[in-house]
This record gives sequence, C-alpha cells and structure tokens, in this order.
Amino acid sequence: MKLSISWIFDHINANWKKQDIDTIITRFNSVTAEIENFYKVKFDLSNFAIAQISEIQNNSVKVYIPEWKMEEVLPKRDDLKKEAFFLVLKKENQIYWAKLNDFHLFKEGYIPAVDVDEKNLTGGWKNNFETEDIIIEIDNKSITHRPDMWGHRGFAREIAAFMNLELIPESKFLEQKEVFNFDKKSKTTKTNPISIEIEDPQACYRFAGIYLDKVENRNCDLFILSRLLKVDVRPIDLLVDISNYLTLDWSQPVHMYDSSKVK
Repeated sequence: MKLSISWIFDHINANWKKQDIDTIITRFNSVTAEIENFYKVKFDLSNFAIAQISEIQNNSVKVYIPEWKMEEVLPKRDDLKKEAFFLVLKKENQIYWAKLNDFHLFKEGYIPAVDVDEKNLTGGWKNNFETEDIIIEIDNKSITHRPDMWGHRGFAREIAAFMNLELIPESKFLEQKEVFNFDKKSKTTKTNPISIEIEDPQACYRFAGIYLDKVENRNCDLFILSRLLKVDVRPIDLLVDISNYLTLDWSQPVHMYDSSKVK
C-alpha cells in the first residue's frame, strides 16, 4: 500500500514540507505499524506538454501542441477522440504519447485524455499537477486490524496525534446526509429510484448508496490524476478517478454505477 505525505497533510493543519519526515516515520514505526519504505517524488514537467487531437487517420494522428507551437504526427491509439487533450513527452527531439511509467507507475499503458482549460494549454496546466511528494509504503498485513487506516485520513489522524498537530475536522470535507435503514431491500422514492437489495447478509451486511440525478463525466482532472499516479493507481476518467480518490482518502470503498444500466 502506498500513501502520499502531501495528501495525508490535506487533513492536518500544517505544511508537510516543514515537517521532519524521519521523525514521522520513526514515531509511526514505534507506536502504530512498520513503514517498509519511503522515498521522494519530484516530477519534472519541462519535457511534457498538452497535445490536442486535430485529425485521426488510419494509422496515425495529427496533433497540435500549443505550448511548443508545433504540429506533430503520432501513432494512432484506441482511446483517441478529435479535439481531446492528451499528455505528450519530448525525448531526444522526438515526441511520444506520455505513458504511465513516465511517472513511475508500475503499470503499462498511456496517460488517458485529460480535462484542460484552453487558457492553460501553453503551460498553465502544470500548476494543477502536483509534482513533489514523499511516498510511504506499508504492508497491508500490518494494518489489517486497523480498517480506519486503509486510507490517507486514518494515517493523518495517527500522525496528528503523535506529532501534536491539529487534525482538520471531518466537517471541512464531508456533508452530512440523512441515512435511511432497511432490512434487506431499500424502497425506491422520487429522489432515489434505485433499490438496493442484499441477498446474502453474511457476504455483505451493509451497502449504502446515493443517487445523483445529473452527472457529467469528463476526462481526467490533472490534480487527481497526479495524485493517483504517485500511489500506483491507474487513472481512467473523472468519475472513476473520483471514486478511487475517495476510497484512498477515507478508507471506504466507493463505486460509481450508471443507473441506466442497473436493473
């Protein structure tokens, strides 16, 4: 399991860059669980840019790269759409599609399409991409008895306690919603037309859901994408990435379902 120190400190009222990381690791090892490894991350974005798809041909694609004021022809990919934005990499005067392992992700594949405001195409997009961090690695088996620590919030609570730092209240992040409890099957309503039924309570004793009437999915948000890459999670698109982000943030599995495809 990988966790980001900068992400952990979203929940702590302190600047992570001003903390003694060695002290945090030592104290965490002595009072909570053993951290196997930690290392610094610093992405150099100087050789990366945003390319917009201008023409899709049989085996190649024409793109325009505003930051470098140049057009380029690149190999065709299955996930390309005209006018969409993708990350590209300049290496030895050649332009390539940016790949997951260009950001140290131990998975094969390309960086998916990203959501970028046109005013940021000439380089401003880099301000939304988190480039510096410290990543800690911990064996899942060492915290199986602590499900509250299967995410960044739980680690923040521990670190804030033994470092005598202020933990930011949950109310700063979460909005309270009324919860309706049912035995095995929920009732449908005008505002929640999807019913949830648990067929085997021993396999799953609780399942909570909330219905969102109008949702617009978009390509990957650069900030969320940059954080997922650092903790070895493949970015997909905005809704999938948000569900993964929430899971990693709050130690609570979150999934998105298309209500038009749920029976």
